Amino acid sequence: MKSPRITLRCYTEDLRLVLPGLDQELEADHPIVDELIDRAPTAPAWLKRILSIDTPFVYRLQRSRHRGAAWPDESRAVLWLLAVGLRQERSWDDAYRHFERLYEAERLLSTADDDARIRLEGAGRRYRALSTEVPALVHEARDHPGACVAARLDGAIPCRLLLVPGRGIDELWVAVSTVTNEGGGVESRTRDMVFALVEGAAGRGEWEAISMWPDGELKWFEVARYGML
Repeated sequence: MKSPRITLRCYTEDLRLVLPGLDQELEADHPIVDELIDRAPTAPAWLKRILSIDTPFVYRLQRSRHRGAAWPDESRAVLWLLAVGLRQERSWDDAYRHFERLYEAERLLSTADDDARIRLEGAGRRYRALSTEVPALVHEARDHPGACVAARLDGAIPCRLLLVPGRGIDELWVAVSTVTNEGGGVESRTRDMVFALVEGAAGRGEWEAISMWPDGELKWFEVARYGML
């Protein structure tokens, strides 16, 4: 399964669209973009190569007179829409001649900017999810003092909180997993984001990193902090 994706060059030059903010994905109302979306789950099956492009294998998309050049990026599980044009045989502006010129100029494939856009969009989506879920988990911990409350933040990151009430000072314990529920790694900056959101939702307090848990040991894949509120 691959996700459909438009390169920045194709989006701004071929489709002539203005890049949206990082809180929006690159979408376009265009027949070839519709074809890209339809083909992405099974690509490159049932697609024909553009033979004038040697490597990597680039495939053609077509709807009516519209043509597209698509590249299945196996490392990112993405089907990239690299270029778009109109089929105009024996014309300088023919789609396939356009694709060839881009290839010869080394401007056809996705770039580091495209990779950066994917990472930044993902980070933005994660932050928006965490900024809602983490305060809700802190609120749940306060509603259930003495009980450990847990959640999979953003659907993937195991996290647990424990509020220990005291005389005038409460203790809030937070543990975040270093691996997702699917076995992937959780970046340290993502864990730091969770801790910062917990601290913001909990209010003023004194916080420190810990290697213990009130009612038992931390799991080997957890990192934790403790706050006095």
